[in-house]
Amino acid sequence: MATVVERSSRAEPVRFSDTVTVAVDALQHTAAPAPAMHSTSSGLSLDSAVRACEKSDNLPAATAALLEAAEKYSEDDSLHWEALYLLGDCYALAKEYDRAVRLLGEVAYRSNGVPPDVHQRAIVRLGHVYCVLGDVRRATAQFDRLRQLYRRSPYLAIADCGVIR
Repeated sequence: MATVVERSSRAEPVRFSDTVTVAVDALQHTAAPAPAMHSTSSGLSLDSAVRACEKSDNLPAATAALLEAAEKYSEDDSLHWEALYLLGDCYALAKEYDRAVRLLGEVAYRSNGVPPDVHQRAIVRLGHVYCVLGDVRRATAQFDRLRQLYRRSPYLAIADCGVIR
């Protein structure tokens, strides 16, 4: 699933804004707001934890909430994999690259149980982390894996170190 973002002067930067984005100005005014995801013992809902990661605001609580969510759900539940991916992404945004590589790699190299969209995002984000670390060989290997496994992936457009600024 692509990240859906309203493009206007009041829109804030979003997590994974370098992925495929769909403009939904008309839907903004007609769609009911999505319910918040469940709260965790850290006091943050999962959507609040993601926003905290994006803004580097209260990272300990954000990562604790994401870790709790990953542990709460079994590996048979897509929310387990989504929470692990989000935690890896949060570590990448916090520049904790070793942790990001470990978690994103766990999701990217899992062959079954991971929803295809989460799997694709993990592969491309792992490649991006390798780009930031200057390991172009490993980054290219991830982008090549994405091309090989998902020939029609919407994330192919950003499977390149050139998108990292």
